[in-house]
Amino acid sequence: MDPSAFYNIVAGELRGSENTTTPRTAASLPACPVATASDVEDSVAAAQKAFPAWAGESYETRTKLLEKFADLYLSHGQEFCTLLAAETGRTAENAAVEVYWAAQWLRYPSKYKIPEERIEDDTKVTIVTHEPLGLVAAICPWNSIGKLAPAVATGNCVILKPSAGNNAAIILPDVDIKSTCDQLAGSLWFNAGQVCIAPRRLYIHQDIFEEFVQELATVSAEAAREWHSKIGPLQNKPQFEKIRILLADAEASGEKFAIGGSVACDEGAMYVHPAIIVNPSPSSRLVQEETFGPVVSCHGYSTMDEAVRLANSVETGLSATVWGKDLGLTGRIAKQLDVGNVFINGPPQPDPCVPFGGHKKSGLGVEYGMEGLLSFCQTKSIYMYK
Repeated sequence: MDPSAFYNIVAGELRGSENTTTPRTAASLPACPVATASDVEDSVAAAQKAFPAWAGESYETRTKLLEKFADLYLSHGQEFCTLLAAETGRTAENAAVEVYWAAQWLRYPSKYKIPEERIEDDTKVTIVTHEPLGLVAAICPWNSIGKLAPAVATGNCVILKPSAGNNAAIILPDVDIKSTCDQLAGSLWFNAGQVCIAPRRLYIHQDIFEEFVQELATVSAEAAREWHSKIGPLQNKPQFEKIRILLADAEASGEKFAIGGSVACDEGAMYVHPAIIVNPSPSSRLVQEETFGPVVSCHGYSTMDEAVRLANSVETGLSATVWGKDLGLTGRIAKQLDVGNVFINGPPQPDPCVPFGGHKKSGLGVEYGMEGLLSFCQTKSIYMYK
């Protein structure tokens, strides 16, 4: 694999690329493929042409090819880790996680078979089948290929465009503060906060609020001391500028920072020091918008109803985490949260075999699991009268 000769291929033809830089040091990288409007139109035409033959293959054949693709991909795993770390600025350990999980997304459809239902009564037999949609346009987070495998496995052709939730964590008063902070810090700062399901708003019971924030700041400061090697930079300049402006506005508004702040931004590359902001206004941009960076807000609450109301107060609803020893209470809170995924007493880690989707403005439908496969299908009912 030669990353210095990296092009999009449309209908067997090489397309253009552009020079890029690494966000870690701003050094030049080999050219990267960038699709033009003409490339997209040609890709659509090529995919439409390829669709009948691909849809005509059996589900078993298609999933075996995806398995083979995953094997081939992992045989070049170290090369992809190096390339991914250079392109995005991610640490080598972080990039390895992404490479491993990409292969798992490719493999998961082989665990299933598309169902065919038979319904019979006195007058007829009805067969309910599921057929591919055709050409699928998928807009996905820039750091995952989760939509690709189920769409291809079910017989579709895919035009994929890289594309982020504003997720809450509710901390109950009975938690083990140190253990919870240790676990939370890992998900807060992983990949510099550039993960669509990472917690960004922490709602902490007032009885433990000050102690919890202090412990979280201590744990986070330890990671921040090695931020270049452990946390990494933001992936692109527009996102870096957005975060810097948000932090500058917060400072100008007199917000309290437990750690971090806009002055910690490193303009030589695109690093932003992890920031914890204490009790910002619920209507502020920091709270209402998805930051997609290493910025977290901490808020106190007094009742469970208040915590749920605050957690549900934004326009998105992808995921949330709930932390507490009373599993009955954490379960009741989970049912009241207007999100597609709730993780109790653990970091947000989706499973390829479990449906994954969002509520409100966090998208339509689901991915993963059987439901994710069927979302790329259309239903056909065949009635056979006796």
